[in-house]
Amino acid sequence: MMDMSLDMVKLCKEFEKDMTDENIETSFVVGDEEFLPVRESSLDLVISCLGLHWTNDLPGAMIQCRLALKPDGLFLAAILGGETLKELRIACTVAQMEREGGISPRLSPLAQVRDAGNLLTRAGFTLPGVDVDEYTVKYENALQLIEHL
Repeated sequence: MMDMSLDMVKLCKEFEKDMTDENIETSFVVGDEEFLPVRESSLDLVISCLGLHWTNDLPGAMIQCRLALKPDGLFLAAILGGETLKELRIACTVAQMEREGGISPRLSPLAQVRDAGNLLTRAGFTLPGVDVDEYTVKYENALQLIEHL
């Protein structure tokens, strides 16, 4: 398990103590997804859950994940897609155009579905598969949304 936050790594260690399956070897590392602190071909499984889409170099981070895997290792990732927070992106754009006469990005760019498969192939993964799950969450007001984010 790796995270940039020492507090998150500590929390995961605490949760791991409650797990009953002792046949799974887990390491806990503080590190950056863009510069994986692991040896090449040393991992059976790499799971990235809602972290890769915040990296500055998504293709490079995916390449590092592939290089960390042993032959026939498995890479599983969940990222936010390009349609995530679409309404908020539009609202920010319109508001900034009206107030300042121009726009600058307020939210990180996110990969479209068609791009995700291409990125995996470019990173050297074989047999990449991409799946999409859409969830709609409604808020009573903007402050409730911001608090959730």
